[in-house]
Amino acid sequence: MEYVKMSNTKKNVVPTAASISTVARQGAGQKLSLDDISEADWKQIRFEACVIDGFRNGDRTRDNAEKAARMLGWSPAKFYRKLTDYEEAGHAMALFKPPAKRIWHSKLDPAVEEVGETELKKFLRQKRYKGQPVTVYIENVQKACAKAGLEAPSERTIRRRWEALDERVRYAHKHGAQAAADKYDRNKGSTPPCTYPLERVQIDHTYADLHVISEELWISLGRPTFTMVVDEFSRVPLGIHVTFGYPSVEELAEAMAIACLPKDGWLQAMGILGLDWPWYGIPSSVFVDRGCDFTSKSFHRGCEKWRIDLSHRSQPHHGGVIERLIGTAMKETRKLPGNTLFSKTRREKDRIDPTKTAELTLKQYLEAMVRFFVCEYPHRVHPALGMTPAEKWNLGVAQYGDPRRIDDPQGFYLDFLKTERRKLEKYGLRVSYCSYTARELQPLLNVAKGTAFNVKRDPSDVSRAFVEDPRNGRYIELRDALTEGKEITVAEWEKARAALKAKLKKRDQVTASGILGLIEKERAEARRRSKVVNPTSKLERAKQRKIAQKAEKRERGQYRLPAPETSPLPPPPVVKIDPATITILPSSGAVQ
Repeated sequence: MEYVKMSNTKKNVVPTAASISTVARQGAGQKLSLDDISEADWKQIRFEACVIDGFRNGDRTRDNAEKAARMLGWSPAKFYRKLTDYEEAGHAMALFKPPAKRIWHSKLDPAVEEVGETELKKFLRQKRYKGQPVTVYIENVQKACAKAGLEAPSERTIRRRWEALDERVRYAHKHGAQAAADKYDRNKGSTPPCTYPLERVQIDHTYADLHVISEELWISLGRPTFTMVVDEFSRVPLGIHVTFGYPSVEELAEAMAIACLPKDGWLQAMGILGLDWPWYGIPSSVFVDRGCDFTSKSFHRGCEKWRIDLSHRSQPHHGGVIERLIGTAMKETRKLPGNTLFSKTRREKDRIDPTKTAELTLKQYLEAMVRFFVCEYPHRVHPALGMTPAEKWNLGVAQYGDPRRIDDPQGFYLDFLKTERRKLEKYGLRVSYCSYTARELQPLLNVAKGTAFNVKRDPSDVSRAFVEDPRNGRYIELRDALTEGKEITVAEWEKARAALKAKLKKRDQVTASGILGLIEKERAEARRRSKVVNPTSKLERAKQRKIAQKAEKRERGQYRLPAPETSPLPPPPVVKIDPATITILPSSGAVQ
C-alpha cells in the first residue's frame, strides 16, 4: 500500500531552461510506503497510536488530552491536530510526517545562470557532445564565463546543476535515446499465446560472432549472416541458414524451404549425417520485422499463395522469442575458435584477433550449430514451457494433429524467390545476358511469343532458371548453354557483370562471353595464390594463411619491404639527358 501526497517534482520529464535554474528537491511531498520507514520511526508511530487510541476509548476530556500530550511530548494543540488527522485517515501513517527539506534555489548571478543554461542546451542537443562526460560541460561553462568576463562558478556548482537533471536525460545523453527508452519505458503489449504447433513462427537474421575461413585459401572471410526460424508454440528450431550474403529475398527463400520441407535431403547435401530433424511443416502465420526482405513483393506473394498470414511486429520486444533464441545461438558461437568475444576489449593487450584464431569453414560452423539445436537444445527443460521443446511439440501434435505438409517442394521454394519479367523471344528468355531455353517452351513460343513471363533464377546456379507455365501453374526448368556446368552463382555473375560494365563503360560491349571470361580469370588468379590446398595440420594452415595474406597485400600495393634508415652505399647519381643531343645512326638504328 502506498500513501501519496502532492509533489512539485515530476519524473521522466525533460527539463526546460526555466526549470534548470530552480530545482526542487524531494521533501514532504514524496511518496511513502511502509518499507520506507525506519524501525525507530515505526516504533514511535506505534507508541503514538496506542496513546491516542487510549484517549479515544476513555473519557475525551481536556485533562486527559493534556496528560496524553505530555506523554508524547506534544502541546495540547498539536495533540488535537494529530488526533484529527488520525481519525480522518483511519490508519497510523497519518501520524508520520517526514522532515521537510529546504527547496534549493540558485544564488548565482543571472548572467552566469544564462551562460550555464545556454551551455547545457548545447551539451544536450549537439551531436558532437553525445556520450561525452560531464567534465566537458564543466569546461565549456568555465570557458564561456571567462570569455564573457564573468566569474565562473565552482566545479561542484556546475556538477550539481547536471545532477539535478532527470536521470533518464543523463542516461540518454550517455548511451543514446534508444537505450534510455529500453531501460525506462514500459514494454507495452505482447503477442497472443499460441495454442498449437506452427500457429506462428518467427524469423530473424544477425551477424554471427565468429570469423570463418575459406576452404581453398584458408584465410578469414569475415562474419557470416545467421538466419533462424523458430516455432513460437514449442520453441523448437525449424531452420538454420548460414551464408555470406546480406539478408535478401534469396536467403529468406532458402530459410523458408529449410524450415517447411523435410530436412533429410538438405542434411545429406550439407554433409551433416546421423541426425533426425523431425520438425517441419507449413506455418499458419509468420511474424517478422520490417526488413527489406520481409517486406518484399516476392515474400508477400509466396505467403499469400500458401495461405500463410504475414504480420510485422511494431515493437522490437514483440520478437522476444526469436531474439532470445538467437542470443542462445551466439552464446554457443562464442565457444568456437575464431569468435569475436575479445576482439574489442578496452585494454589492447587483452584483445584477440579473430582472423588469426579462425579455424572453421562455413559448412563446419553450420554443422556445429545444427548439431547443437537438434541434439541438445530441444531436449533441455525450457523455463517458459515447464518442459522440453521436443515434449511440447509432441504434446501439440498429439492434441491437434500433424501440421500441413507441402506436396510441391520445388514450387514452394521458387514461389519465394525474386521474380523478373522478361519477354519470350525465339531464343527463349534473356536475363543478365544469359539466354534460357528448353523444349517445353516451344508450345508457349507458338502462341505467346512477345508475352512477358515471370522468370526466377536459381541463386546457386546461374545456368538454371524457372518460368511458370500459365496453363497448369507448374514451373518449367530452363538452361543456359554457355554457363551450364560452370558452377557460377547468381551473385558471382552479377558482380562480374557490374565490374565488366564499369570497365568497358559501354553497355553494348558487355556480353555473356566477356562476363564468363572475367569470372574464369578471377578464379585462375585465386588458384594461383593458393599454394596449398586443404592443409591438414595447424602449421600448414598458418603457413598458407600467411602466404595468402601477403599475396593479397602485394596485389593491393599495401605490402612493401621496409627500407633501412641509413644505407651504407652512396645515393645513385641522377643523370639528366637532353633530347637534343640524341642522334640515331642510319646503319644500325642504335642511339648514340
